[in-house]
Amino acid sequence: MKYLLTSICLLINCLMPLSAQDNRDVFAEGKAQYQEGAYYEAYQRFSAAYTLSKNMGDAAYQDLSRTWLQKSAAGIRAEQQRTDRLLKATRKLTDAFYFYDDRLALAYQEFYNEGRFGFINRQGEVVIGYEYTSATNFDETTGYAKVEKEEKRYWLAPDGTEYPIEKAVEDLPVVSTKENSYSSNEQQEASMTNSLEGFRVNGSKDYHQELQEGIDLYDEGDYFASFQRFNAVNVLAENDDDDRLAELGSQLRDSAVQRIQLLAVQAADALEVAQNIREAFYFYDGKYALASGEKAGQKVFYFIDKAGNEFQKLKRWQNAEQFDYKGFARVVDDDGINYLLDTMGQIYRVAFQLEELNSEIKALDLRGVKLNKFPKEVFGHKQLEILLLDGEPFNHNNFSSFPSGIRKCSKLRTLSLCYCQIQSLPTEITELKSLNTLYLGNNPLSSLPTEITQLTNLTTLDLSYNKLTSLPHPIIQLKNVTFLDLAGNDLDSLPIEITQLTNLTALSLNDNRLSSLPPQIGQLNKLIKLDLGINYLDSLPPQIGQLDKLIELVLSENELKKLPPKLGS
Repeated sequence: MKYLLTSICLLINCLMPLSAQDNRDVFAEGKAQYQEGAYYEAYQRFSAAYTLSKNMGDAAYQDLSRTWLQKSAAGIRAEQQRTDRLLKATRKLTDAFYFYDDRLALAYQEFYNEGRFGFINRQGEVVIGYEYTSATNFDETTGYAKVEKEEKRYWLAPDGTEYPIEKAVEDLPVVSTKENSYSSNEQQEASMTNSLEGFRVNGSKDYHQELQEGIDLYDEGDYFASFQRFNAVNVLAENDDDDRLAELGSQLRDSAVQRIQLLAVQAADALEVAQNIREAFYFYDGKYALASGEKAGQKVFYFIDKAGNEFQKLKRWQNAEQFDYKGFARVVDDDGINYLLDTMGQIYRVAFQLEELNSEIKALDLRGVKLNKFPKEVFGHKQLEILLLDGEPFNHNNFSSFPSGIRKCSKLRTLSLCYCQIQSLPTEITELKSLNTLYLGNNPLSSLPTEITQLTNLTTLDLSYNKLTSLPHPIIQLKNVTFLDLAGNDLDSLPIEITQLTNLTALSLNDNRLSSLPPQIGQLNKLIKLDLGINYLDSLPPQIGQLDKLIELVLSENELKKLPPKLGS
């Protein structure tokens, strides 16, 4: 934006003694500046050319100057409207995000297809580096965040100090808050004097009325309209040899221009900050980010898209965390009750300990709790819909299978058993007819029971980092699966039958032993994401070009020498 780079020159140009120049030279300068997009400078030139042409009796250039004045005015109006939109949009985005103590917000970046979390300030600057594989926001009550790096979990203080998670948060040093030193654009604007009481003039002439209207418009923040009025005051007063009012109109016109320039600079600064923040924040599935705001004087949490628009279906909460890798967000309502929230807006009252189970609990979340056996207590709670029993990478749960009693939990919709050392599945799992999400990653599974084909409502199946050497045939019968993760196994080929999974939108085959792909893979025409990284592929079938809905294709760490031309489609 040229006008941002020439704001100082503009203010000087506004005061140049243009009357000494020929009206046609001034008009030519105005056209040149208009063509460069310098509408403010052009307006000044055309205004001067109009006045000079009128005084010289040059009717032709007087009419031309008037026409180009209108064009320049339209350009200025468009620039101010654009500036106003930018300021509104960027403030909407930056103000929505949750900043602990108004200074630290959870941030996220991708590094070689692997995400890392850190914390930034309101200017989008990194305060605590991107070191963590998982992290929560800083808690408003304790002042600490939970983070994980190098397979270890910590309490993190706002100054970056880490404490072992085994310590009770009550035993950690009290976190002190500090006054907010950030001065927003609103504060900067408020610090400037908006009132022009000292310039108000009473009188009966036309330009006195123009002056009054200009002052009122300036006070209302419509700087462009006030700029037009003040410029008219300057021209009319000069024609009437009223030097005092002419000089006043010139001063006020320059003041309005400065305000428009200030807004433009603020918009550019705000846009840069918002872009930094937009790139840093964690959007689950590229869509949902945690935001915060005020409601009846109380802080509330909600979720927004990348434009800063609120997802009404996800409601507002007294407290909340961002969506995790399983697609759930921990939220707390106004009564202090804990729930898991999914991306469809459905909520499940949750317990985080076995002792908390009762008839109202719909979700049990024991992720990270060391389990030496499958908790049979869950079988007495047939109302459960969500069961999360994941171990941790270096602290696996210790049950090689889970009991047949699982059939009693017939309402289960999500079952997660990652890092549990499971070697086999009971056939009774097929009685979980409502199951639509099954996570079995990081276990030593080498096969699946044939009966799993009866889980006809299954849409998400995670079998990553198991011991599979071939694609289990039962999977091929699961026609409703949209997300299939087979990363980290020992697959050396794909059967053509995989093309029967025509509803797949995401397929991960990362970190296997694949040396080729069947041409029929082009029939998976609903795929949006396909991860083939870390394999032995030396070529791709041309049919991969038929996957025209792909938005993400990973081919890193293979042996490819070239790509098929049809990939371009």
